[in-house]
Amino acid sequence: MSVKAPASSFRYGGKKKGQTFNVVQSNDLFVLRSMKPLNAMKQVLSENARSLFENFSQIFSFPEVNVSVFKMKVPDELDACRLVFKEEPVIKFAGRVWKEELSGIALIYTENIFIKFRSGVSKKTISSILDNHQLIIKEKFTFSANSFFLKAQEFTGIGVFEKAGLLSQMEEVLICYPEMVFPKKTSQINDNQWFLKEVSNDGSYTPRGVDVAKVWHFSKGENIAIAVIDDGFDMNHPEFQLPGKIIFPRDTILDLDSSQPQTSEENHGTCCAGVALAQGSVAASGVAPMARLLPIRSGGLGSFSEAKAFAWAVDHGADIISCSWGPPDGIWYDPDDPSHRIPFPIPDSSRLAIEYALRKGRNGKGCLLIWAAGNGNEDICYDGYASLPGILTVAACDFKEKKAPYSDFGDNITCCFPSSSASNLPFTPSHGIWTTDRIHPFGYNPDGNYVGTFGGTSASCPGVAGCIALILSIFPSLNIRHLKLLLNFTSDKISPREGKYLNGHSHFFGYGRINPYRAICYLKNSIIISTEIKTDKKTNALKFRFILNSSVFQIQLFYKLVDSENEYVSGDWLTLEENGLSLKRIVFEIKGLDAFLFTLKIYYVDDGQNIMLRLLWK
Repeated sequence: MSVKAPASSFRYGGKKKGQTFNVVQSNDLFVLRSMKPLNAMKQVLSENARSLFENFSQIFSFPEVNVSVFKMKVPDELDACRLVFKEEPVIKFAGRVWKEELSGIALIYTENIFIKFRSGVSKKTISSILDNHQLIIKEKFTFSANSFFLKAQEFTGIGVFEKAGLLSQMEEVLICYPEMVFPKKTSQINDNQWFLKEVSNDGSYTPRGVDVAKVWHFSKGENIAIAVIDDGFDMNHPEFQLPGKIIFPRDTILDLDSSQPQTSEENHGTCCAGVALAQGSVAASGVAPMARLLPIRSGGLGSFSEAKAFAWAVDHGADIISCSWGPPDGIWYDPDDPSHRIPFPIPDSSRLAIEYALRKGRNGKGCLLIWAAGNGNEDICYDGYASLPGILTVAACDFKEKKAPYSDFGDNITCCFPSSSASNLPFTPSHGIWTTDRIHPFGYNPDGNYVGTFGGTSASCPGVAGCIALILSIFPSLNIRHLKLLLNFTSDKISPREGKYLNGHSHFFGYGRINPYRAICYLKNSIIISTEIKTDKKTNALKFRFILNSSVFQIQLFYKLVDSENEYVSGDWLTLEENGLSLKRIVFEIKGLDAFLFTLKIYYVDDGQNIMLRLLWK
């Protein structure tokens, strides 16, 4: 992203590509940043400030940094309010709010700048440029060369736009923009989420879900780490207390080795983590109860803490990263809502961090990123996060195997997972999944440690993350290419009339409702090599052929006789030109892009008269 003119427009994707946002001042919104949460310090405001404060209505907040945005009942008083609140000792900042012109989405800016210099620009040149613009390096990216978070001088204020604009025009600079933070929409629908079982307790209906009990005979997610990036996590919850259950917690807002909630509003992350991997010790089990939780508390959409969260997950051993959040949704039951079709591109800082995860995670195999599609009943092509190549984007289906009416859709949907439905408009969700909540009296359910009022694609996303953990626990070398093929072959093609599957893919359900049991069984069978023998009347072997089923993996079996130029490929008949020829004279080799994943084992039976081949995971 680059600034074209101070405080007017910026671009994600560099100078020659990407999308430009027009940023305009709002004439009726007002932002306050306080020393402590605003609801805890009203009594310490002066009488004048308190009287003004009572006339505000809060639009949204970033509680992680004590920032709130308010709508003013009398816009003409905005400048007067700024002057009053600037005199308050407990207020760190009081000022105008900016918004994206097309969507009207309000944002806040900081005095931080993201910059990426071109390759080959020396450290000395970089240092000189930053000194000339009175900028200091706040943090160096670990996931992108020559990339930095910069800090402008205190009280730079709106001048940060001008600084970023000037830098973006320099030949040495590839990308530059000020940090702009949008309100993050967690992909949640209130009320009633149903658990993973095929028949209700009283037998009154038969909801269709993902039956994980069968899978647990093979795996419960052992040795797999799931990073959940969200708001705070209640790390004291009884369902996360097994030894080693929680690893490397991090708060990328405060730069702390903890992910505990810091405000009363941070309930979402604990619920998401429970769906994926609650251990089931007391009253809730996640899909992968033996997987490990790497909880990361992150900030608003587009914040630099968002980018740092992905880097932390990669650098601390995450196999899977689950994200149940994204840009604000349109009104799902109003097809004419214009916000359904407003693009929201991903900032370069976050994009580079995600690319780092896809490229470097799991020792080069790539982290598996699972993303909630969203709850606006809109095409995800406008969502720069959920439509990213290389991730698994999850839609929601309901207990009747239908599209959850709020669930987003599109070409980049990978699969779906059961979540709440809706029975009327605006809607009453139904049939939810039981999951963990913050320990009472906090959380969505102040009377207990569990909640039945959590739903939307927020639940679907960690559900799929848990399913992938079950599969990876047995087949740890799978990558995103393997998994997309696997999901196409093994997911349940629910609601075929509504789904309109084309080449196995639906606009609404992706490859279908994920079925980890079928996926594991398919993989166990897909790497079996069968042997066929043709004999003469005296049962002497005349011909052999070996057949490898490799629909998921790019591998092929080759074989030939020692000292022979003739090489045969899987399925070809190899003729023995003389009776009694030892099978040990046949040489085998596995070739192809995925050959490095396997070891070929050869077994001779019946005194060397027969042969059996097996592919074993390395």
